[in-house]
Amino acid sequence: MEIDYARLLDELRLCLRTGEPPSKPSLIFVDRIEEAKTILDDIESVLRVGRGMARVIIGDAGFGKTTLLRYIRERIFEKREDALFSYVELRSMSDVKPSQLGQHLYANIIENLEDREGRSGKELLTHISNVLFEKFATTFEKLEFRITKKIGRKLKDRFRKISGYKPTLLALSLLIVDDLNPTLYDYITLARGLEPDEAKEISTKLGERIIWKIPEGNISDSLIAIISAAKYAGYNITIIAIDELEMLTGWHKNWIARFLPKLTALLMTCSTTPCYMLVASTPEFWGRLSEREGEGLYPFLFQRLNPNRIGPLTALEPRDVLALASRIYKMYEKVYGATALHGIDLDALVKEIYSSSRGHPRDTVQQIINKLDEKIIA
Repeated sequence: MEIDYARLLDELRLCLRTGEPPSKPSLIFVDRIEEAKTILDDIESVLRVGRGMARVIIGDAGFGKTTLLRYIRERIFEKREDALFSYVELRSMSDVKPSQLGQHLYANIIENLEDREGRSGKELLTHISNVLFEKFATTFEKLEFRITKKIGRKLKDRFRKISGYKPTLLALSLLIVDDLNPTLYDYITLARGLEPDEAKEISTKLGERIIWKIPEGNISDSLIAIISAAKYAGYNITIIAIDELEMLTGWHKNWIARFLPKLTALLMTCSTTPCYMLVASTPEFWGRLSEREGEGLYPFLFQRLNPNRIGPLTALEPRDVLALASRIYKMYEKVYGATALHGIDLDALVKEIYSSSRGHPRDTVQQIINKLDEKIIA
């Protein structure tokens, strides 16, 4: 498939204004090869043993944490058909009440789950439900369902045997019922509880009642149910990236102390399922001046993630700035032609940019784009 370099350049300019990485971060990916290799090796290990783990990526703002996460997503979807990936940005939840952040984090993980085919959210869970129905149901049960739209007892028991929170698994089994699908997706993502008439209809189709809303204490078990069901449906690993944990630093300590056990509980899902979690934050979150301060405020999260740190990510070296400038230069050359860039001394340009950016990745990209745009305009 031919790459639209003009569109990519426009996207890159927009990304610099918004702080987002481009859709194909590999085109500008430099100097994070070792970090990427560590993560990709982790993923291979999870696939091998069937149990997950979690890592934290440390780096200052603009140093490429999000680009690294997006690069991993790109590489995984290039290599594997059996992976799910969910990217969640905590800053997008900055207006959520602290007491509700755990529920919103869980809901966003589910809503942002996607596969290589582009299925995500409700479409993905419905697909998983359909695959499991085809896998678990006998020919007679499939015929019975088409006639009655009811889940038989034995089929229901097969769904129950999947690991995780049982009401979530039963709700998942009914996503194949068109008129119940939106209601049950809202139920699974904690968007709302069941209305009495909805609960009655579900009881009719299922042969039993399910609790009106998933309790907060069962959120991690509900996530386990989704990941386990995905495994049964052929998705052998679920990768969850939680970005911008430093958003919490503006909160009162008691708010943080109430949320972090919930985050830790979500991380614990890795110990029983093929789930790999990546958590990204700036160094300040962990107590940059005093590691003991970070350990005291976030004891359980600290104990789980501190041994598995990646970073802090460092500034680019001059050779990496040259590699980055060369990649972007070639994109300009593809779009505008070699003549438009005639007379540019790339080595001199890199020296000038490095002396002012000191290797800060985002600033470096911004200056390369600006300098080349100035040349094109001239």
